[in-house]
Amino acid sequence: MATAQSLTRNIDRTLAYTDETLVPDVKFLQFQKSPAAEIFLGDEVDQSVSGGMSVLRGAGKRVQTGGAKVQINHAVESNSTVQMMAGAWSTYDTTPQDFVRRSEADWKHGSGTRTLSLTDELINTGPDAIADHLATETRNVMGSAVDLWAVQVYSGSSANEITGLDSLIGAGDTVQGLSGATYAVWNSRGLSARNTAAASVSFASGSFAAQGISDMRIGFDNASEGSNQPNVILSDYTERQFYEGTLVPAERYAAPASVGDASFQRLLFRGAAWLPDPNATSGVIYLVNTDCTYVKFLAGADFQFQPWKHATQQESRTSELVTKGQTCIDDRRLSNKLTGVTA
Repeated sequence: MATAQSLTRNIDRTLAYTDETLVPDVKFLQFQKSPAAEIFLGDEVDQSVSGGMSVLRGAGKRVQTGGAKVQINHAVESNSTVQMMAGAWSTYDTTPQDFVRRSEADWKHGSGTRTLSLTDELINTGPDAIADHLATETRNVMGSAVDLWAVQVYSGSSANEITGLDSLIGAGDTVQGLSGATYAVWNSRGLSARNTAAASVSFASGSFAAQGISDMRIGFDNASEGSNQPNVILSDYTERQFYEGTLVPAERYAAPASVGDASFQRLLFRGAAWLPDPNATSGVIYLVNTDCTYVKFLAGADFQFQPWKHATQQESRTSELVTKGQTCIDDRRLSNKLTGVTA
């Protein structure tokens, strides 16, 4: 009969148990640091963000099992065989169609490490002490990794970074190997009239007090196709304050009557939650549909720690935190942005 595996060294048992119980809670807490982290990096879609907002946690996250690249199929043109027929004996069109294109993007590789020296282990004698020390190491590396990815969700642009929303939401350029100049449907519409040539699409807004609400209406409509609409609006705190300032001023009283509240717990625009994020690019308001704009992770590398490894020539052991993923967009028409927003 097979013998159950046992860990003979107390430190090994402590590290294994601590990881099993600690890491899920650490991830949950670190993902709460920004809306981008909760929406695009978070795990549990049944959790809500920003004090009970609509269910968004993990809504902009996908996982792909295997594959050298992130790959997505798109229908970039209409099917020309679709027609109304003159009668029951009319002939149907069998013209071969070539409207499917596959876009692809490179995986981006994130890394961070926790390291314990033999001295750390000896000083922190006892399972509670070493667990506390490990908890600090784990929170530090996990928090740093989440912060790094949460910033890149918006502004990632270098060769080693994930592609940011600043680049994904655009027109007339090439994203994921598909050219907006070649395929008319592969463009966000900005604030321009529908069917505007890709090279002429403008996302530029201006004074929120003068034109912000009007531009928001246009931008939201341009990112809508029937019931497919943006479900979250992201900006930094300044732009959200501009929006809140346009709402009808009202002093509201909550029981007891001595408590006044001249603000709002939550802000929506056409039902989409407006969430402030310190990582968002200044002066930009993002209207995002998480059904088609998301971060895709490679299975097995979704903020996951690797087994502890002993160094060959040092009295230490190290565990690597690996993250491999990429920001993706299925349909650029369904997400939009306003740029150059000022007071």
